[in-house]
Amino acid sequence: MEKVLLAYEPAWAIGTGSKAADPLYASWIHGIIRKAVTDQFGSAGADGVAIIYGGSVDQENALGFLMQPEVDGLFIGRAAYEVERFVEILNSLILYMDGKSLNF
Repeated sequence: MEKVLLAYEPAWAIGTGSKAADPLYASWIHGIIRKAVTDQFGSAGADGVAIIYGGSVDQENALGFLMQPEVDGLFIGRAAYEVERFVEILNSLILYMDGKSLNF
């Protein structure tokens, strides 16, 4: 199970002009997903699964998602189409973390 990566992306956050989920809401949903995986595969299996958030992730909200306890990483879509925008997201996270390791 440690090789499994699950991504959650709410339907309303897909597409141009969409709005990301609230980070607290995303963390809550990720907790529900982790519980479902735990129920199916046990806690040892669920602990090895990474659950990432995708859906209108950008420079303004990326950190808010990564700070949530149930969010293991990000699936960055449109914001990564342009290298400059993707680098801005990464730089904002690196600046905040002050050199600590992130799971990109």
